[in-house]
Amino acid sequence: GRSLKIIQHLLDFSEGKETESNFTVQESMEAVVSFLKTALQGHKLKIDFPEEPIVLWGNNQLFQQALFNLVNNGIQAMKKPGKLRVAGKVTQKENQSWLLLEVQDEGEGIPLQNQNKIFEPFFTTKSENFGTGLGLPLVSEVITKMKGRIHFHSQPGEGTTFFVEIPLMQGKP
Repeated sequence: GRSLKIIQHLLDFSEGKETESNFTVQESMEAVVSFLKTALQGHKLKIDFPEEPIVLWGNNQLFQQALFNLVNNGIQAMKKPGKLRVAGKVTQKENQSWLLLEVQDEGEGIPLQNQNKIFEPFFTTKSENFGTGLGLPLVSEVITKMKGRIHFHSQPGEGTTFFVEIPLMQGKP
């Protein structure tokens, strides 16, 4: 549909091949945190990453955008001051190393009737002037491009946790 074309266009536009490289999740997270300093408004951000750099291959700017959208969504989901936890670690499966990233908020949770729609372009529960509805579809596209996957667990009233898994690349694929 039209909306996917827009996302595809955004991705193509921001993805001259030369912008793909090795980068660490820790660096991306630092960039996102410095962006979000002002947006936190009383919420606590808890970041839990290993010392050891976790190296990914891809477009760092797109990955940062995806991470930003996930964290920002979590912040916006919390009506009263809460804690947003971002945790990353490396896990082994399918004979490969994966980044496992969890973004957990203490917000309202995603209503059951919306849970299968949140990755659809332009589906948004935010008021008109707030957000384009491209947040999670963009996240999903970026992660898919990195051969990863995303899913979530949400308990209405208790918050939402997004789980992102991305295979680690040793150098260029």
